[in-house]
Amino acid sequence: MLHFSGMMTGTRAIAGTIAAAFTAATLLISTPAEAKSKATYVEIDMNLGMTTPLYQDMGLALSYGGMIGIGGKLKFLPPRFYFMAGVLHQTFRTQGSHALTGESFSARESLLDLSLGLRIVIPIYKGLRIYCDLMAIAAHHVSEVKRDSIGEKKSVGWLPGGLAALGVQYRWHRNASTGIRLEGTFYGPLDSAAMKMVGLEPEHNAKLVLALVQAWYF
Repeated sequence: MLHFSGMMTGTRAIAGTIAAAFTAATLLISTPAEAKSKATYVEIDMNLGMTTPLYQDMGLALSYGGMIGIGGKLKFLPPRFYFMAGVLHQTFRTQGSHALTGESFSARESLLDLSLGLRIVIPIYKGLRIYCDLMAIAAHHVSEVKRDSIGEKKSVGWLPGGLAALGVQYRWHRNASTGIRLEGTFYGPLDSAAMKMVGLEPEHNAKLVLALVQAWYF
């Protein structure tokens, strides 16, 4: 009987330990109904800003685009993590005279950046937050030139690259925030036959974008 009673006591202790562990795991994984009702998992951004040029003699260009992401907050960790996809378009223009022939020309360069990567959002105070984007880029690159002796020429191709961005946003509503972001984009080698025909060479393989961002959350 003493042996049986000891077995029962041990069984109850094991069952109590399992129940306590299960309860702790449930509390760790689950969230209260009120918190769940306030949680958002999808972010949609609209961007409008200015972009620095890649080619010499070209000025700043208007940039516009958007991003969409899905993610959220891990329990007991302040940062939010989002898997983001984005698109950004910009067009640069210039005109001048060819350095050797003196012929006048006009040139246009368009970039359509397709991006995919990670966003980390860190709350600062109330609705104020900062974030960092680290993304891979594939850019559709179009160069068009017009010169009297050669007519119109176009070069089309794809550029691989990467993007790093820092942003600040103020979430003034459960479903909306407004902010600003600065991003740097780095591309592979630029090789445009059309640009070479008018004597234009790339100054570098990177550009900066400063943009206003309006975001919505669902």
